[in-house]
Amino acid sequence: MSARLQSARGFTLIEVLVAVSLLASLGIFLYASFGAMIRSQEDTDRLQERHHAARVSMSRMTREISMAFLSKHVNDDEARSKTLFLGDRNRITFTSFSNQRRVRESMESDQLVIEYFLKSIPRGRGKGLYRRTKSVLDDKPEKGGTVELMAEGVKSLEFEYWNRKDEDWDSNWEVTSDDFELLGPAALATGKRKLSEEVTDEDETLQLPWRVLIRLELIDEEKVTHLFETQTPLYVREPLDFTLGGALTNAKGRLNSKGRGGKGRGGSAGPTGGGR
Repeated sequence: MSARLQSARGFTLIEVLVAVSLLASLGIFLYASFGAMIRSQEDTDRLQERHHAARVSMSRMTREISMAFLSKHVNDDEARSKTLFLGDRNRITFTSFSNQRRVRESMESDQLVIEYFLKSIPRGRGKGLYRRTKSVLDDKPEKGGTVELMAEGVKSLEFEYWNRKDEDWDSNWEVTSDDFELLGPAALATGKRKLSEEVTDEDETLQLPWRVLIRLELIDEEKVTHLFETQTPLYVREPLDFTLGGALTNAKGRLNSKGRGGKGRGGSAGPTGGGR
């Protein structure tokens, strides 16, 4: 009888306490492991989001800067629409043909003003890459428009502008439509270049740069820097003239180029000019 009772007895208090402590230690270990894994996954997700935002930003800046332009067009009966390309080391403002109308029958064209710059994000979240756009061109393109945040955790944003004449990168490049003289009595005393005069390749100051270098640096929570860098050519370097005289001049130039061996009938295609 006593042997049966001895074999049927339960765990002692010490054995229960040891088992509970082992289970608690195992639970703490598993919780710490899962917590570290979750934090690592969250850090990876944040880094991927920042990298994605940086790649999207670089792609957008490349596309929009490549479509920058200057215009000499003036309407006599309307206020003049100013076009510009103001490029500094850390900020760039320009007019571009990259506007995409998202509202049907909106009073917009494919032209807009774009500005890229760095600014501190509210609530102490570091610096961010901002984009300002203005879809209606007027005489004050440096003001107004809408501003949106494109990327967070930005350490630096730099632009450089290729000057083929000097064969070197410039830290700034500024040219606006005000650099061209208006045809008419009000502009006779300005002493600036007239619209009828052609801009030559040697006159770099009245053209857009050949290429723009874009350099974007991100910094993560561990203070590690991630560099994104690219270059983009500018396809419309010389200022455009949308007036009737400018259109006729451009058409005449195209006809002359065909007569000198362009793609016209009976001619062969000439060289493209390579890196222009």
